[in-house]
Amino acid sequence: MVTGDRDQDAQTVTNIIWSPKVSVFSASFTCCERGHRSNGKTLRCDKDSIVPIIEAMFHAACERARNSDDIGLFRKLLAHEWTLFDGLEDFRQPSRRFESVQDFLEHFELKSVDSSTENG
Repeated sequence: MVTGDRDQDAQTVTNIIWSPKVSVFSASFTCCERGHRSNGKTLRCDKDSIVPIIEAMFHAACERARNSDDIGLFRKLLAHEWTLFDGLEDFRQPSRRFESVQDFLEHFELKSVDSSTENG
């Protein structure tokens, strides 16, 4: 629950991110259980509809953290993005690959590999 207290809210997000099997994709989906068939027709997988929604919510949370100058929460969210998609087949997961160390540093808004961070 979001309280408005910055430290408490950051701890709540941390607890959610670190909780095992918190991802909606770890749940059973009826469409998958039915083999994506109903009344002789092929069904689209519901997971395909949910991925863009989860992505949009995640990016909005990152943007809020970044815009409020909470770089620690911003980086923590980025580092744990994979937990949101835990349980989702690889081909459905948003791809985040870094082509270089520089790409990685830019993603986490670090100036260099020697930069100190909010945790030292």
